[in-house]
Amino acid sequence: MTSEVMASSDASCDESKCVSYALSGLSNSAPTYSFTCFSNDLDHPMQCAHGYTPRIVDTEPILTLVVLQTTENIHVPYQYYTCCPQDPPPNNFIVSRHCSNSSTIFINDANIAEERDLIHNSTTICEDEKRPYPRKMANFGKMESFVCCDSIIEPKNNETINFLDETECVPFSDENYLPSTVWNFYGLIIPISCDNKGIYGEFQFPRMLDETNDYGIYHYECCKTGSKTPPFLQNATFNWSVYPQIAVSIISVISCMVLIIALLIPLLVQAGKVYEESTNTNTSTNTDTRSHVDRSRPTNKNTNASTDLPFSGYNLYLIYLAIPDMILNTYLLGMYSSYANQKYNHHFSGLIIHDWTIEPFEGAFVIACSTANLYLNCVVSYEVLILLRNSYNTTRCDPPSLVKVTLQAASVYSVAILVFIIYYFIGTEQHKSYYQGNFDRFYYLSNVNLYWSLMVTYLFPIFIFGYVWITIWFCGYMPSATGRMKELVWYFFRIVIIFYAIWLPGLALIVIGATKNYAFSKFICIGYLFCGIQPIISTCMAMTKSDVRKYTRDLITLSYVRKTSALKQSGTDDDNDNERDEEEER
Repeated sequence: MTSEVMASSDASCDESKCVSYALSGLSNSAPTYSFTCFSNDLDHPMQCAHGYTPRIVDTEPILTLVVLQTTENIHVPYQYYTCCPQDPPPNNFIVSRHCSNSSTIFINDANIAEERDLIHNSTTICEDEKRPYPRKMANFGKMESFVCCDSIIEPKNNETINFLDETECVPFSDENYLPSTVWNFYGLIIPISCDNKGIYGEFQFPRMLDETNDYGIYHYECCKTGSKTPPFLQNATFNWSVYPQIAVSIISVISCMVLIIALLIPLLVQAGKVYEESTNTNTSTNTDTRSHVDRSRPTNKNTNASTDLPFSGYNLYLIYLAIPDMILNTYLLGMYSSYANQKYNHHFSGLIIHDWTIEPFEGAFVIACSTANLYLNCVVSYEVLILLRNSYNTTRCDPPSLVKVTLQAASVYSVAILVFIIYYFIGTEQHKSYYQGNFDRFYYLSNVNLYWSLMVTYLFPIFIFGYVWITIWFCGYMPSATGRMKELVWYFFRIVIIFYAIWLPGLALIVIGATKNYAFSKFICIGYLFCGIQPIISTCMAMTKSDVRKYTRDLITLSYVRKTSALKQSGTDDDNDNERDEEEER
């Protein structure tokens, strides 16, 4: 009699309503993200779909597994639970297990109806004779999960039973049942966000729970009502992950802007002088008497022109090298400042914001800026090789023209834009595959993006750069440089230090951190710091070049303003002299 009462008491509990990711795909080489009825107190709480209430099945043994939590292995107990209606059986009744562990079928577009019908109606997919009846669980995109049970639960009026009208909060943050857990590690920030859709669209307000654990992991719920909650836990770990990057990027952006402006001004001044000379030449051909008088009279205009050297094409390289650095660090400054100001966009977040899938924009943007900088360094190195080879062979070699440098930079920028488009497109398709539940395609595209970007944006320029500088070294070209050219060569030789001591380790840290963003999350933050430090050091090294140092000093001391005022005053005096001469002639 008692057993019959116990059986009827939990007849309405349904393990197919479990939506926990604990132990998901444990036996596979890659996670399948099938739903299970296991939970732990760490980061996988008990979760039920359609407003059902979770209940621990005490008769099931507790599983204890070793889990890597950042750098520490910890023993985590997993408990089995089931999902019951809002008014569960009384506590004096035993809730028992009726279903197997979950299994997953990937539904292809071609046979979607057939395979879904198989889960609902066929007993051939359940091999256990004691549990021959399949029950479909909630699906993740095209991944259909099911359990095999010892009985059939018939839906009422062919509709799914739910208790969402009586439910105030749910323990997941989106329609794919992402657990509402939040924590911060260095380089890994979990946002507090509710992005539920569909039947859970009302549950949009995060509500923090008081409970936490020894590892700093907090739990929250998404509720129908509530007040606005900041998206990030702003603790010491959050501050160390965000504010150093803000400080470094500010200094980097300022140093890049100073260098670019300091070099742009003399370039524009030279361009203005060329335009003015061509204009004066055209004007002089159309005048006779006035030009004869002007040529016979000495003038004070452009008294410094003979002492100003023409703007070097090598300095123009510095401008084009600084532009991608400034753009990248401006982006990082904006993103990290938004984190500091508690701003979060689920569809536009950075690599350190740990969502279940990474938005492709930031990865593509960093790859593109890195490509521009690395390939420009290769172009500069090749030009230095030509310069040294001609010097070694006592052959005259002029610096690359401004037009040539500009065309080279435009070509490199075009390659960087193409890299961005390809990486972003593959990343977008990878993102779609994840939410479709097509994890084989997701991991395939992830590897494709990783390997081709490593080959094109890192290994190829490293090979070119290494070849150029090994050629310079073994051919003995460096000692042949003398005078101003030796200063130029030794300045660009410092590119080797920047390239191998900062760029390569920094990019390697970013790639490893982005690919293994959970276990090696700190690598991303450290790699981004390298990206911020590199322009600062590059700017400091640029100051070892005498003309760059002069241009920068002129900018900081506002000498261009004083020179302009002096030239205007000189021009006014000359005009007055001309007017007096004309009056005397009349």
